[in-house]
Amino acid sequence: MPCAPGARRAAAGALLLAAILAWPYIYAVGAVAYTYAWWLLSAVELASPAPLAPAEEAGGLPVPARIHQTWVDADVPEKWRAAQRSCVDLHPDYEYRLWTDAEGLELIRVRGRAARAAAKSGGESGAAAHFKFTF
Repeated sequence: MPCAPGARRAAAGALLLAAILAWPYIYAVGAVAYTYAWWLLSAVELASPAPLAPAEEAGGLPVPARIHQTWVDADVPEKWRAAQRSCVDLHPDYEYRLWTDAEGLELIRVRGRAARAAAKSGGESGAAAHFKFTF
């Protein structure tokens, strides 16, 4: 039996409207399913961070007392020198290091190889190994 002249257009419009109204729900279900599948099927093992040493063993601080700042070169512009000095003045017990771009690239060149080797042999991420070598 043939369709009425406007029935096909009305059915297509109703289907389109239903898809538009259902899209947020379809998207949410898909996102949840994808996330669940990624965590369930992923071979990625998340390493737990190493416990911090007790504050007494770390000189009273649970993290290293170091301040690292970066700049293009050793000549920090005048408008930033007050901020740079305040970090040093407010933390007199901390080791302070200003890294230039050249020093940072050299560190990556030299220690990056060792970090990659440690990551391959120890199964840890390159970023974690690089962090170890930096500190």
